[in-house]
Amino acid sequence: MMSSNERTKAESIAEAVGVVIGAAGACDSISRERLQSTVDKARDVVIAAASDDADAATAVNRFSAAFGIGQTVVERGKIDPQLVETAFTQLERELLG
Repeated sequence: MMSSNERTKAESIAEAVGVVIGAAGACDSISRERLQSTVDKARDVVIAAASDDADAATAVNRFSAAFGIGQTVVERGKIDPQLVETAFTQLERELLG
């Protein structure tokens, strides 16, 4: 049994992709179409990694929180938008193959 501090695979994936996608969403250089297709694929991957419905729901909540963190980092100028573009492009390649 997992302790309350341990994350499931789905939660870990959701947090990792959520931050990158959230940051990308705050960048003008990344189209809404690119963003949406990556969000859709990330959702599919997270749900597939979940062990059950409760895990999937928790992972989706973690994704949403991480998305907000990613947006905030860009909006506050804490990261170079070019680095965001690079990370997002890599994530696209990994998810969309």
